[in-house]
Amino acid sequence: MVKTINIFIICVVCFCVSHTIQAKEIVHNNIVYCAYKYKDDKGLICKGFADSTLTYNRLILPDSILVNGENKAVYAIDEFAFYGRNDLQYVKLPDTLHRIFRHAFANCENLDSVYIPESLSGDISDAFDESNIVSLTISPQNQYFDSRDNSRAIIESKNNVLLLGSANTTIPASVSKLAAKAFSKRRKLKHITIPKNICSIGSGCFHDCDNLFSVTFDDSDYKSEDKGLTLKTGSFANCINITNISLPNRLDSIEDVVFSGCKKLESIYIPDRVCYISEYQFPNCESLKSIIVSPNNNVYDSRDNCNAIIETKTNKLIAGCKSTVIPNSIDTISQGAFSFINIDSVYIPIGVKSIEGGAFSSTQIRSVVIPESVTEIEAESFSFCNNLKNIYLGHSTPPEITDVTGDYMKEILTTEEEDDDETADGFSYFKDVCIHVSKIAYKKFKKHPIWKQLKIVSY
Repeated sequence: MVKTINIFIICVVCFCVSHTIQAKEIVHNNIVYCAYKYKDDKGLICKGFADSTLTYNRLILPDSILVNGENKAVYAIDEFAFYGRNDLQYVKLPDTLHRIFRHAFANCENLDSVYIPESLSGDISDAFDESNIVSLTISPQNQYFDSRDNSRAIIESKNNVLLLGSANTTIPASVSKLAAKAFSKRRKLKHITIPKNICSIGSGCFHDCDNLFSVTFDDSDYKSEDKGLTLKTGSFANCINITNISLPNRLDSIEDVVFSGCKKLESIYIPDRVCYISEYQFPNCESLKSIIVSPNNNVYDSRDNCNAIIETKTNKLIAGCKSTVIPNSIDTISQGAFSFINIDSVYIPIGVKSIEGGAFSSTQIRSVVIPESVTEIEAESFSFCNNLKNIYLGHSTPPEITDVTGDYMKEILTTEEEDDDETADGFSYFKDVCIHVSKIAYKKFKKHPIWKQLKIVSY
């Protein structure tokens, strides 16, 4: 039976036990410390628990420790010091603390409450990564960070950047940015309102907030000259309980996989102002069935009610869903357009010219119909489609199989030694798929140096 200890390290140095400093490590109340210099003072850095098998619910670190008759202040907490300690629920940091290094309290899933002292400075943006924090308190005397408006968050005072939020955070209107992973894995977070002054939501900001079901963007009194908003990579990834999200009119840019893994997301509307959308937007969005781009958007469209995002100038379909009907006006199906989306079969209409790598990767697709207008199929366009059995080609001559290096396909399909190399053999899954071609084209495919190595069947 694991012994549970509620540790209260009283910060009264006269009661502290004296330790030797001959060894580089000092163990005090099961906490390891080492010598550490801050500016001109010689103090200590906390390294974590000496015996990691003991369980701690509360952790109150001392301001100083008596070492060889001399008080040594605790100035820092080392990186990964308490990483992954799911037993920790409350942490009180020393009033002497100046630095918390990266991931010091990361992945502490039950860490409810944290107090930040007056002396703390430096970059703390990733010190509490993916910890399920409910309440944050900062000393009002801290010159670098604040928790203004009772926000229960850590805000960088100089730049108005919210570095760390909790499940009970209310984002102040004066904040300009949400930092990367600011709310990551806040499993008790259910609703958040994004003020209209926010111009950037950082990478993975709300990643794995699996009980977040409501996101509201303050879009009141919108004017075209208002500062825009960027959604960074994976900012809402794996928010599995979001069903709908109303993006604000001031949205400018949507980076990679912003909504990846939002399994209950049913619909998305792209506003007028959006001028950049990256590929791989909706992998594992298995409920998504409605994608609509504002008819006033000058860069993207969702023509013919296709339930997809199309780059208007290039006629490239960059993001689709299980309800997408590919328009015949499309030239290219972009990489990742249907990646990780639960679709059973695909009919590519006449008019499409190329299919980029990863366009249909990791889907449940069983059959594909590809017309003769498709003259180029990139490597890995159907990679990891384990259920794919049949590809029907309408070509009278074999289409080109390429990737960015050009000769890649020829190498992997003509070199037997590469067969066991998973990295190199990126297109060999076609070897187990029946490629159906017309009787007229059959001989041409069987003579082609690449296609002849696949299972060619005439119809």
